[in-house]
Amino acid sequence: MNLRTVLILNAIVAGLFGVGFLIKPEFVLSLYGMTADTTGLLLARFLGAATVGFAAVTWLLRSAGDPDARRGLVLALFIGWGAGLVVSFIGLGASPLGWVNVVIYGFFTVAYAYFQFTTPGAAMPKPMTSSTLSAPPAASPAPARPAASRAPARRTPARRRK
Repeated sequence: MNLRTVLILNAIVAGLFGVGFLIKPEFVLSLYGMTADTTGLLLARFLGAATVGFAAVTWLLRSAGDPDARRGLVLALFIGWGAGLVVSFIGLGASPLGWVNVVIYGFFTVAYAYFQFTTPGAAMPKPMTSSTLSAPPAASPAPARPAASRAPARRTPARRRK
């Protein structure tokens, strides 16, 4: 499985959950055996809005050609899915579908860990050093003019000795 496929799967899963929490949070929560008051429903909608944005990012960057953008995206996704995996384990007993979250978060955490730490094209970003941060860009040499356009060298008169 390549990174593009994982990003597409990520966009689909995040999009489904995001739209569900955004439009019908009470239904999605009922699937997990949970209920919420108005504050909980508002927070679930905020979660849905963020998750829809998360889905859009992974969908739009599925074909990113810039290696630095890919590295940053994979690292951010690894951190986000890893944090979600921890939360899934903490809330495991709170819901009959708790293992579904563990499986989903576990899959994406492992997938992004693979692309971040073992694949040459998606390794950690290059470390910034003080010389990288403070060094001005190298000046390019002035282009040479063609010989025909050069003016003849100006001769200075020789000094006379007395």
